[in-house]
Amino acid sequence: MTAAILAIGDELLVPGRVETNSVFLTDELARSGIRVSYRAVVGDDEEAIADATLSALVRNDLVFLTGGLGPTLDDRTRDAVSKALELEMSHDESILRLCPK
Repeated sequence: MTAAILAIGDELLVPGRVETNSVFLTDELARSGIRVSYRAVVGDDEEAIADATLSALVRNDLVFLTGGLGPTLDDRTRDAVSKALELEMSHDESILRLCPK
């Protein structure tokens, strides 16, 4: 089984910024016997996120998307993935209740 990890965010593309989420995920996946075949950093561009997601899905069994600062109000990842997969987004109240306020 293979996985790809896409780290999303313009803040991850500035000089001196180290993206550590994918390193952590790679270690954890390896412990589970899952080989990471691809890691990339993608800026906050909806088309670039959609393209990278589709490309990763074609070549891997699992795709993980992670952000630099966590969810923000102007996050483009949700919209990009929804469009790339041609799926409509919806709210699931049972999941929202689990989220800290």
